[in-house]
Amino acid sequence: MFAPAVDYVVGGSPNTLTEADFNRDGKLDVVSPSCNTSSVSILLGKGDGTFQAATLYGIGKGNPWQVAVGDFSIGMVRQIW
Repeated sequence: MFAPAVDYVVGGSPNTLTEADFNRDGKLDVVSPSCNTSSVSILLGKGDGTFQAATLYGIGKGNPWQVAVGDFSIGMVRQIW
């Protein structure tokens, strides 16, 4: 049985989600690009299937449509590209 649905507020016009453990606490977090606000939203996981409120990070110029997550610096830390 599933818990009731929960809505989370992120930046304008989100169109994809990607998950990874961004803060290395062993819990899955979510990142969503906001294609009309030049930002990405990160929701840190609580470990129980829910998330903290989103934090928006500006990316400068451009409107992100997708994000890729990986260890691009060989430091065991997930980065968003």
